[in-house]
Amino acid sequence: MKQKKNPRFRFSGSIDMEIIRRQVKRHRRSVLGQWTIRIVVAAMIVTGTYLVIENQTYTSVATADSHKKDTEDSNQYIAFSDGVIRYSRDGVVFLNKKNKEKWIQPCQIQNPIVDVNEDVFAIADVGGNTIMIFQKSGLKGEIETTLPIEKISVSNQGIVSAILKNESTPQIISYDAVGNILVEHQVNLNSTGYPISLDMSADGENLMVSYLSTKTEH
Repeated sequence: MKQKKNPRFRFSGSIDMEIIRRQVKRHRRSVLGQWTIRIVVAAMIVTGTYLVIENQTYTSVATADSHKKDTEDSNQYIAFSDGVIRYSRDGVVFLNKKNKEKWIQPCQIQNPIVDVNEDVFAIADVGGNTIMIFQKSGLKGEIETTLPIEKISVSNQGIVSAILKNESTPQIISYDAVGNILVEHQVNLNSTGYPISLDMSADGENLMVSYLSTKTEH
């Protein structure tokens, strides 16, 4: 049997090492030259982009949104739901994210304080007798207390608890949103101290009260 020859496989003659060395050097110079050109071009692009940005002249300006701020603004602000509550002695305003008024509730509150829950917030007049409960759509209810208000806390259902000033016997009273008394507690200063703050749970079932008590050692 005759052995077939592979037409692709050929033998060359003697190899000239000097020719190979020159070809290798020539290839290295070619590769180095290509990389040098690439680096120079990249540097030119970066420099050109920087100069364009630095010397860019703008012919028009667009204002996305603006909010007017009065330097003598006596309003106070607090976040609520997906907007902001703006309140003052003259009333309460609910603003959306674009600073547009959703509703306005006029009122006369000399020293307003606010307590906010997830879906409800309340505003009270410290030293006065008015508590107003609001939800996202507007006024939910109004309460008139028989004693001056010191602190308030509101639940997510609109139940409001308040510390009311009564000389040496302050009261803690919980109301529903329309003013009905749910719980009434007369504080004994000698046993518990004076109530200075309170916080109602979101479901309106628990109320935490902080007391300040002083004792005289003999």
